[in-house]
Order: sequence, then structure tokens, then C-alpha cells
Amino acid sequence: MFDRQPFVGGRVGCAPDDLFLLLTDGLIEVTDKRGEEFGLGGVKAVISAHASHPLGQISQALLEGAAGHGRADDDQSLLLVRPRVRLP
Repeated sequence: MFDRQPFVGGRVGCAPDDLFLLLTDGLIEVTDKRGEEFGLGGVKAVISAHASHPLGQISQALLEGAAGHGRADDDQSLLLVRPRVRLP
């Protein structure tokens, strides 16, 4: 699909209970009646309010937050990871 696209790999350290989120643009591009997107600001607000909750609850809160913001025109996918051990 991306034959000539260069990709870069790397490592990131993390501590127990850090939270990693991978999401598609369909979540941040949910638009309200004024044309304003849910955006990364909306995602950050939900994460800040629910960061200590179980991953399933955070996921549900993100999807509900986007749905409450407005209409989605694209698919919405997300992956949350919370390591339980320190990774170098």
C-alpha cells in the first residue's frame, strides 16, 4: 500500500501505569454543528479526566465524548496500552 513511504522505528521508555493511546483520525475529526472538531483537545480532556480508570472505561469515555460532541463521518478506532512494568 505504501511501497515508497519511508518509516522510522524507535524505542520509548515507560514507567508502570503510563498510558499510550493510538487512534484514527475519525475520532478527532468528529464535528459539531458549528464545524468545530472534537480534536486532540477533546481527547486530552477525556484522558485527563479518566487516566486512572480501567482501559475499557477510558475507551468508552473517549467514544462517548466524541459522540456527544457531534457527528462522525469516518471510522473510529483506538488502542490503549498501560504497561505494568518499566520498559527501558
